[in-house]
Amino acid sequence: MPSGPRLEQVTLENVRAACQIRLEPEQEHLVAPVAYSLADAYAAGDIAWPRLVYDGERLVGFVMVAFDPGNPLSLYHCYLWRLNISAGGQGRGYGRFAVSAVAEEAVRRGQHRMTVSYHPGDGGPEGFYARLGFRPTGEHIQDEVVAERMLTPASAT
Repeated sequence: MPSGPRLEQVTLENVRAACQIRLEPEQEHLVAPVAYSLADAYAAGDIAWPRLVYDGERLVGFVMVAFDPGNPLSLYHCYLWRLNISAGGQGRGYGRFAVSAVAEEAVRRGQHRMTVSYHPGDGGPEGFYARLGFRPTGEHIQDEVVAERMLTPASAT
């Protein structure tokens, strides 16, 4: 088994464990639970790219991207839809790893821009995304700030 963090597909063997991922209690209002995300992925299977974040044998998080380059809204061409890092896994680089791995996949798919939206304010992920190179676009969607990160093969990591 490879050491260090990696992304894995959601399977029958790990889906129940995925649904048990819990955030810090004060973050639960900021992002949908993994079970909701997997329901969204099922309903939008043609664009959703859900992955689990493992460190060795330990499940530490979930990330899901919408790859929808034909969408009339450029926001959704490569959209970081969900990122859930378990309460016990936060602050250890797993979120940074997940976003970098998504960026690599996006570049592989020919994307040059990745977007995300988030709730602004105290306790939110704004600082995290800013440290990863996301900049607010001035747009808002459903009361969330939209931010973007430009991608090149070298910037994906």
